[in-house]
Formats: sequence, structure tokens, C-alpha cells
Amino acid sequence: NAAGVNQGALRGTAVHRVMECLDFKSLCDIDTKDHVAVSAFVKKSMDEMLKKGLITDDMYRLTRPKLIEQLISSDVPYADKRGALFNEKPFVMDYEGVLVQGIIDVFWLENDKIVLLDYKTDRVNAAKELIDRYSTQLKLYADALGRIFSTDGKSIQTDERLIYSFHLQ
Repeated sequence: NAAGVNQGALRGTAVHRVMECLDFKSLCDIDTKDHVAVSAFVKKSMDEMLKKGLITDDMYRLTRPKLIEQLISSDVPYADKRGALFNEKPFVMDYEGVLVQGIIDVFWLENDKIVLLDYKTDRVNAAKELIDRYSTQLKLYADALGRIFSTDGKSIQTDERLIYSFHLQ
């Protein structure tokens, strides 16, 4: 743990890494409204990530399991057994003459439309702050996904752009 490094930024990186490594398909095997089952799933998942070297000791320590549990138990309609979920998808595209690159947290295909979900760990007082701060980013992500999935014969666009705040519960 380097002195002087922003703990909030480190926590955000840690949470994103845990979410990247989380096996969403395994969520189909548990009742996501059963707090005990969700808690056990998160603990087992994080322990396995640490054991396999997917996350560091610091990441393990910085990630509050309760935050991950709240997302899993929420009404966020993330993809399930359909297997159409993608997470931590990097992209590079030309946008108005500027090369833009990013990593999309999660998206899935639903009825020939794309649903985009971005996790935020920012400490904010209201959802509007996140919407104002990240609307351009989500628009770029939606544009990139539309370009990736559309073909000459079929246009597939982002139907929903969702922000999930780990802070606003």
C-alpha cells in the first residue's frame, strides 16, 4: 500500500477487478434474494480470486464484500443463463478524429439491443452527480458497442445505459 495514493481510487480499482473476475453465470445457481447464499457466494468467489492470484491481498482487503452483495441482490437486470453477458470489454475507436479507448464494465444483448451497465465507486450525494459526470463516457461506450455489433444488414444499438453506484445504496 503506497503512501500518498488515493484510497478511494485504489478501492475503485479493487472493486472493478473483483467484478471483472466474478462468475456471473454461477449466480444462476443461487437465490440472489437469499442474503446468506449471496454472502457465501461473494466470500467464496473472492477467496478463490485471491488464491488464484486474480486479485492481490490489497485488493481483497480494500473490497468490501457487502458492496458486491448489494449489487448481486439488487434489481439490476444483468444477463443470466443466456450467456450473452460481456464484462471488462476493451475497445478503441475513432470518434470525430480522436482515438478513444476504454473498458466497458458490463453489457449484454437483449432482444437485438444492447444494455450497458457501468459501475461507479465515486462518493456522491445524488444520482444526478453521476449522470452529469459520466453521460459523455456512457454515450461513447454506447457508440462503440453499436459499431462493434452492427453489420451491413443489421443495426444493433444500445437501448439502455445504466449506472450502478456502489456508494448510493
